[in-house]
Amino acid sequence: MIVETEISVHLDAQLQTAVAEHAQKMGINVNELAKQAIEEFIAAQNISEFNSHLGMPDRIDISTRKLLEMVTNVQLALVRLHPELADVFHTEDLLTEQMLIFREGFAAEYPVALAPTRPDFAPQDAMTVTNTLMMFRHFYRSIAAVEKSGNTVPDKVKDLLTFRGHHLAAEPQMMSYAMWLIMKYGWDELLPADDGTFEPLLHRMAPAYNTLLEQCRQILGFETLPSDAGSRLFTLEELMALAGVQL
Repeated sequence: MIVETEISVHLDAQLQTAVAEHAQKMGINVNELAKQAIEEFIAAQNISEFNSHLGMPDRIDISTRKLLEMVTNVQLALVRLHPELADVFHTEDLLTEQMLIFREGFAAEYPVALAPTRPDFAPQDAMTVTNTLMMFRHFYRSIAAVEKSGNTVPDKVKDLLTFRGHHLAAEPQMMSYAMWLIMKYGWDELLPADDGTFEPLLHRMAPAYNTLLEQCRQILGFETLPSDAGSRLFTLEELMALAGVQL
């Protein structure tokens, strides 16, 4: 049973006039307007407490919202070009919804838009992914140079020295950052040749990549792999040793 209670509020003449005019525009009486205002205030407080519990902001300034909308728009464009990136960035529908939330400033929906956001990707992890991609690009350049010289690189070696991406569940940010670098710098040679889609992996790849990186550093004598095409390339013997294939 709902018990109704009357509440008296004292307003100065100016505010009383403004309230009456606003109620008239909305087609309701002053009492109903006051009731709606109280209900909206309580709802806003509940949302604020809920967002605070989740660690979400109640408000995002306009410049930040524009930046979030722009980033989301870029992710949406990438997903449309490469549907497999939905596993990394989220689906088209969710990204479209996030863009609308940021554009219109729907504060109550910020938990929906920000919940999928992952924690910061550490700079050292970003450097590891960058070096991993540089390593495989160096493999591909070296294989091309060896074959151009008239030698044959066994298919098994090529297969073992091919970038296979990262495990989407165990290494999501590594995969996301790798794809971002590939798209940013146009390193299309790192994408699978058939349809550009990486096969699902059953285990983490970072440990194996890190082992290869260390072996490459020992061979080349570089802490960070060189990025220019004119740098020292791997010989056929070195490629086979890195792949673990006997001559």
